[in-house]
Amino acid sequence: MSHFKEALLLMKERFLTILALGVIIITPIFLFNQVFVNYLYRYYGSMDLFFIADFFHVILILTGLSVAQIPFIELAYRDVMGEDIRFKDGIRSFMEHVFPVYVMGLIYAVLSAVGGLLLILPGILIAIWFFLFPYVAVIEHQHWWKGYKWAFVTGKKYFFKLLLVILLYGLFEMIVGTVANVVTLFLTERLLVVTLIQLVLSYVFVPLFTFLITYFYIDWNGGPETYREGSYAEQQEFGYY
Repeated sequence: MSHFKEALLLMKERFLTILALGVIIITPIFLFNQVFVNYLYRYYGSMDLFFIADFFHVILILTGLSVAQIPFIELAYRDVMGEDIRFKDGIRSFMEHVFPVYVMGLIYAVLSAVGGLLLILPGILIAIWFFLFPYVAVIEHQHWWKGYKWAFVTGKKYFFKLLLVILLYGLFEMIVGTVANVVTLFLTERLLVVTLIQLVLSYVFVPLFTFLITYFYIDWNGGPETYREGSYAEQQEFGYY
């Protein structure tokens, strides 16, 4: 609960910075997903193949979320470390990590979707075990195989805690989103307005969720004191801890 309060406080204190990053980074990802998902469901829905549309929908969501989190991980990390939180740092981090995180996210999303399509449990295991790879990329500066490896180490060790945090936040997001949609549809049925409301909510949901997971991730790996010595993953690799 304390981490959720910390995430809310960071949202409050750096609202304009977070909003600006959301407009620049979340907006294109959100709009691309909306357009592509609508096309997928229309195309495959006409052939009664909704499961194929669901498959690609999962890939889009997981890949998009992986990329969208990058600047907000940087902000939360700097907050924990007591460093200045600036817009340009979020952009710099995004530019530095976007390509490896995108490729890693695509692989992660496909494996999670395939696992979920074959049997639900493998999909869940893959999704949780490797969920933290964007955090490893930004905080530990570990990409590709090393990024997956350390994400798996942390994700496996804290599997149930991470799953619980994701489920509880998902429930919170679902409740708030449902209320917002009901109110919006009560006032107007225009699709554009409904879509804009969902976009605005994503400016809050994505950063808040990312801040929350970042705080937990740092705590699980020894707290801010550990990171004053550098990357925790590298310290583990070289046997400093």
